This record gives sequence, C-alpha cells and structure tokens, in this order.
Amino acid sequence: MTVEEMVHLLNGDLKNEYKHMHFYLYAAASVTGVERYFLSDVLKKHAESELEHCVQFATKIRSYGYQPAAGSDANPFEPKHTADGVLRYALAIEEEVVANYKVRRQQAEELGDTALVLILEEQIEDSQHDVDELMIALGGIPKVAV
Repeated sequence: MTVEEMVHLLNGDLKNEYKHMHFYLYAAASVTGVERYFLSDVLKKHAESELEHCVQFATKIRSYGYQPAAGSDANPFEPKHTADGVLRYALAIEEEVVANYKVRRQQAEELGDTALVLILEEQIEDSQHDVDELMIALGGIPKVAV
C-alpha cells in the first residue's frame, strides 16, 4: 500500500461521507408522518457526524500533501419519505461504512499510519453503534443471552 493508493481510497471514502451527509440532511427535511417530530432532529445530528468524518478525511489527505476530493457522486437515495424508508436506507449505508472501514483500517496498518488507524477505528465504532440503534428502531428481534 502506497501513500498515493491510500489517498485515492480516502478520497473515495470522503465522497461517500459527503453523500451520506447529504442523505441525512435531505431525509431530515423530507421525512413525513408522525415520526417526523423526533426523527428529523436525529437525522440532523447524523448529518453533523458525517460532516465531522468529512473533516477528518480531508485533513488526513492534506497531511499526505494531496488535495481532498470535492463534492460527492450522485446520491442514489430514492425519496422514500417515510420513517421506515429513511431508516432502512440509513442502515444500509452505515453497514457499508463498517465493512469498508474495516478494510481501510487494515490498509492503514499496512501503510504504518497509526493516526489513520485510530480515526478509522473511531468511525467504525460510531457507525457500528448507528447500525445497532437502527436495527432496534426497525424492530430487530433481540437475541436471548445464553
């Protein structure tokens, strides 16, 4: 793994974080139904978290001496303004983040960048927490401890 390869991967991650931030902002403004009264604020907080991830990736890319990617690719979110549609889409993107960043953490370890490893571990932990909360919100069946 070279620095240039890592920068390319991180710019892709940055674009995804932009896309996720836009999704959460869009969903906060467009969700309908009685759930809107509480879900809109929750979604705005998620957008703030995604913005912080954007800043972390952009700063790391700059620390390597490269320019961070600007903007995101088109957001594939289909306007499903119901709380269920929003939560299911949020679950899918957060699960994707956990999987991607576990791979990226291994790549950062290969590169020997312990600061990036720590950033990725924090983001994995945040996104896994979001996955767990979304599963509960969507009525995930709790497992009985043995």
